[in-house]
Order: sequence, then structure tokens, then C-alpha cells
Amino acid sequence: KDLPGRFARSVVRRLDPDPRAETNRIAGNWSFESDLPAAEKTGKSSIVPGWRIAEGDRGTIRVTEDHAQHPGKSALLLAATGDDDICRASYEADIILDAGREYLLEGYAVNKGAFAAGLCVEWLRPSKAGAVEVGRSYSDTARQAGEAVDIVQTIVAPPSASQARVSCFVIGPSGSAVFDRISLAAPPAAPSGAAGGALSPAGPELSRLRAGTPEDPLSVLLLREGTFQ
Repeated sequence: KDLPGRFARSVVRRLDPDPRAETNRIAGNWSFESDLPAAEKTGKSSIVPGWRIAEGDRGTIRVTEDHAQHPGKSALLLAATGDDDICRASYEADIILDAGREYLLEGYAVNKGAFAAGLCVEWLRPSKAGAVEVGRSYSDTARQAGEAVDIVQTIVAPPSASQARVSCFVIGPSGSAVFDRISLAAPPAAPSGAAGGALSPAGPELSRLRAGTPEDPLSVLLLREGTFQ
């Protein structure tokens, strides 16, 4: 829980180079370490395997080493090239949803001059004309040049949605941002009898430590993926 006048800082230590398939629904190139075959690189520097500029948007994507998150060495740079309000880079495979409606959206974003930068999930249902959007969820955003955000948010799919499309986005003409380690997963189940009390069923919290006085409280969360807040 955020406290008035305070801030939360995430200290991330991830040991696995890739999440388990049953954890991250983005099955390939979630951390942008995959590369194009050498024969395909000529004249295609803006192509990133598994990702594409969303239909109707104008922009470019490429792999960069800037702001790559440990233990990886690469990240995604998305740059808008038009006057549109938003430019998205979408994971090319729509994700089939489970019966559960809650999902954990994670990732890292650094604003490089956009009005805002973050992640979004378009909730879809099938139709004869193709997938129809029935809702959209946005993450917290980096709103100033040089600002970085570690995204760890629980989002809820609309009842009619059966698929999800995950995207990075920048808002504002000619804006750009760097993204890394993007994940969409079902929230972890709350373990019974965990130290620190019961977990919220909607969140990734593993345990909670409290300190300070009621007038000046301090709360520290240990999250399941190794993040302290």
C-alpha cells in the first residue's frame, strides 16, 4: 500500500534468464535477447523477432544495449515517427486467456522523450471479421525524459475477453522509450500459512514486514519474483 508522502523503490534480482513457459504467456523474446539470422539482417535493422509496430501506428523498433536489464544484454527501443497520439510495438502472437480474469503485468520502461511510456494489454474476442477489442488496460507510465519504471501490476480481463495482445507504447509525436523483460502471467496462488500473514489474492505479494509507529508507518513487501518494495 502506498503511503502519503512516501515512495516505493523496487530492487530487482532475477536469477533466471527466461521465465518458465507456464509463468510468462509471452513465449518468445520477452527480454529481446533473440536475434535475426545473419541473412535477414541486411536492410532490416528495425525488425525485432516476435514484435511488430501495431497496425495503423507509425514508428520503428530495434534492439539496443542501452538500459538492458540484468542478466540480459538487450532491450527494445520504440520510436514514434508520426503525429499520432500513440505508437505501439505489439507481441505478434495473441495470448489465449484462462478462465481466471486476473493477470500480472510486468516489465521495465525508460522514457527517452515521449509524453509517456509504458505497457498496455488489449483484451480481445473473436469475430467473423477477426479479433475485436473489448477493453484495454494500461500500466503505470514513465512521464519524464530519463524516468524509469519497474512495472508490477495486477490487471483484470473483461468477462467477454478470450485473448490478450501485449504492447509497449509511447505517447506523443516523435517520442521514444526503451523496454525490457515484459511478462504477462496469472498471479501466483497465495500459499497457506505464509509468514507475514495472508496474501492478497489479486497481487504478487509474498510477505509483508511492518515497522515504525502508527503515525509514521513503514511497510516493506517481499514479492514472489524477488522484488522488494
